[in-house]
Amino acid sequence: MKGVSKQSEVLAYWLLAAYLLCLGMFMSTRISNIAGGADPTSYMELSRMFGQGSFSTEMRQVGTLPMDTFDKGVYESIGLQGYPDSFEQRPTAFTGYPLFMAALDVFLPEESAVWWSVFLCDMAAVLCIFLLLKSMDIGGYWALAAAASYGLSPLLVKIGSLPMTDIITGIMASWCWFCARRAHLGKRYAIMLGLGLGYAVLVRLTNVFFFVPVVVTLLFNIRSQRWWWLILLSGLPVGLFWAIFNYRVYGSPISNGYGEVENLFGAEHFVPSMLYYGKTLLMLLFPSVLILFPFSLCFWKTHRRDVSVAWIWVIMIFGFHAFYYASYENYWILRYTLAAWPALLYGSSLVLSHVVNRIDFGRVGRWGGRGIALFVFVASIGYGAYQTKENKAYEMLFHERPILSGVEWVKENTSENDVLLCFWSSGSLYYYTGRSIVRYERLSEDGWQLIQTNAETEGYSVYA
Repeated sequence: MKGVSKQSEVLAYWLLAAYLLCLGMFMSTRISNIAGGADPTSYMELSRMFGQGSFSTEMRQVGTLPMDTFDKGVYESIGLQGYPDSFEQRPTAFTGYPLFMAALDVFLPEESAVWWSVFLCDMAAVLCIFLLLKSMDIGGYWALAAAASYGLSPLLVKIGSLPMTDIITGIMASWCWFCARRAHLGKRYAIMLGLGLGYAVLVRLTNVFFFVPVVVTLLFNIRSQRWWWLILLSGLPVGLFWAIFNYRVYGSPISNGYGEVENLFGAEHFVPSMLYYGKTLLMLLFPSVLILFPFSLCFWKTHRRDVSVAWIWVIMIFGFHAFYYASYENYWILRYTLAAWPALLYGSSLVLSHVVNRIDFGRVGRWGGRGIALFVFVASIGYGAYQTKENKAYEMLFHERPILSGVEWVKENTSENDVLLCFWSSGSLYYYTGRSIVRYERLSEDGWQLIQTNAETEGYSVYA
């Protein structure tokens, strides 16, 4: 709220601290640090490789059969891919999040480092939303309400239970926008912006989209923008690291582990994706966020920079991912759009705060508007908790725990020479057990006969 003193918003900070404490206690019992699916396994494998100073891990031999008996794909575990010229595997993951985990791993045991990487991202996501919106002429109480809606969204609870890059992508979107709005005020913001943009691309390649709203933000302050060179200079080491790593691991500075993805996108997905976005966002965020965001254009004349940039974020992120084939399959696929959520929350909060500020509350004064903001804060918590429960978004850890039970069974009941036939579980079994992995969906009938014969001859067992 414009003109509100810092002293008058102390309650907002206390409520934020209480909210983060409660959210942290809740999420601490829901976080999984298990190498369960393709993405978590790949991130955790790469983090382990950083710690070991290597960017490859061996494909394990099946009995005494020569490695070239089978195609390399038979040996690959989920989350890893084979090198073209050797029987070693490399991660498919981008480096940003594994670097964060590896940094924590310097001070913590491996499993604890993974857990804390997830927990810290969950807390930082909410805090960054609050700090960004608090700085954008809507006041601490409305920023608090927006942060509450964000933190207890079923999507944040579900994805924030796993070692994934989506939450940290949202963090970097908030952080880069925050720094871009201040880059003209001092060197430290320019440096943090350059580093933030570079790290965002390390986290996920599609975060190159961040450059457009960031550059537009900088152009609005072009006359006072003295630190362009610092933004570029601070981002240069990150870009060099990215190019060198890709060249070392994938053979080209611009290659990555995901390969060709063009066939995953198509114009036929756009309309059903956009319709699904509209329906699902009403569930994932407090409904007023989506309903009120379009009205932020009414404040374009008075908030030209921030409203323009907010719409750029939303159009670019939602528009691009609407062409993705899986964008309308289930609600958690909207994790790819989290970079645009700060913009959605800003636009709706701008509308609410300015409409409420025009109401004459008489003797109550400003506390009337703050009271409405606090009501939205409480309502957002209630709505988020209800939708989280209805969609069972908090159950990811319970779904992941059986993976460790299976791993323990394998360790206790099989020998190191035994072979595991698997598919989706191949990543976790490779990561934890040290056993040989065979991807059954890539194995031919003749290959299966060879393994059976070799197992009988050499005295090892095959498990599926």
